[in-house]
Amino acid sequence: MLAVLVYGSWFYGYGVIIDDIGDDLGVGLGVLGFAYGAANILTGVFAVFAGRRLDVRGPFVVFMFVGPLGCLLYALSAATDSAVLFVTAFSLGGGLMGASAFYAMTQAVAVRLFPSDPIRTITRITIWGALSSPIAIPLTEVMRDHLGWRTAVVIPSCTAAGAYVITALATRHMHRGVVQQQSSGLLTAIRRALQHRAIRLNIVASFTTSIGVSVLLVFQVPTMKWAGLTAATAASLAGLRGVFQLAGRLPLPRLVAKSDSWRLLGVARFIVGVSCLIILASGNVVVAVLYVVVAGAAIGALSALDGMVSRDLLPPDDFGSLMGAMAFIYSIGSGVAPIIAGHLNDVTGNPVAAMTLAAISSFISTALLAAARRAHRDALS
Repeated sequence: MLAVLVYGSWFYGYGVIIDDIGDDLGVGLGVLGFAYGAANILTGVFAVFAGRRLDVRGPFVVFMFVGPLGCLLYALSAATDSAVLFVTAFSLGGGLMGASAFYAMTQAVAVRLFPSDPIRTITRITIWGALSSPIAIPLTEVMRDHLGWRTAVVIPSCTAAGAYVITALATRHMHRGVVQQQSSGLLTAIRRALQHRAIRLNIVASFTTSIGVSVLLVFQVPTMKWAGLTAATAASLAGLRGVFQLAGRLPLPRLVAKSDSWRLLGVARFIVGVSCLIILASGNVVVAVLYVVVAGAAIGALSALDGMVSRDLLPPDDFGSLMGAMAFIYSIGSGVAPIIAGHLNDVTGNPVAAMTLAAISSFISTALLAAARRAHRDALS
């Protein structure tokens, strides 16, 4: 529930209301892309400390106080007519919410709760998380259309805050015997991890992946509108893409058993790159549906497979801290890419250059992941 509602707030909903925000505040996509990018970067910064808190003390404080504070700031971003105050509140609120409820945190909590079967545990939580996009995007469009973009910010903020409180109460005793107490210091854990070539390569691969995914998710609705679809149709298809994330997650335990998580992750990242090019022709309904299916399955598989590969690479006692550090690296790409893409859209007047950049980044990440896998095999042998 927490993953569904928090991902469904600013992360997925922003692309639906971004044009209205720009019109209301009198700013372009470059500024609004900066707001989204800053929220992603701060997600990564805060995730390092949230993950450390999880390793040492458990998640109660993160869920009870950090997350709701983020919800409050996100709601306050809808109460201003100042672009500066909007960007500040949105980025800080989004960063706190992302650090405390995105997969870097929820997967780490789930693995702590059910350590005997991490693959199935990670898959299950991302299967539920896949409901976020198909629920949030159409509902955000309905709220935007009937109530305005400001209400479409406030309502998801309030529901997410309630989910934080419930999750905090459900996990309040987690640190009493579930969380291991053998983790090293944060800087020591990071320094030790960086000694492994496979981890270094995977970090760069994660960074380049974040570029393609973030540009696609932020600008999918504006891109489909540019291609010729109406706002309502584009939002509906974007939500349907979220439904097809289940197609990438439901069969994962069986697919991983037959193949392996590394190979499947490489395939998913390559398909994301292809999706960045397909969406440019989404004015054709057949192509738009193809985008929905292909991108949905690939992005759906990414979250779970990233967690599985990280579980192979990272030491278990520092898993939360290092997942937070990985989220920080990912957030840099997720934060910078929409800013660049927004400016490219403003300068060129179309999304072609931005989506091409996103596609190339995704293809590079596929090659880097293959190199990381070879390095990991060499280290084990």
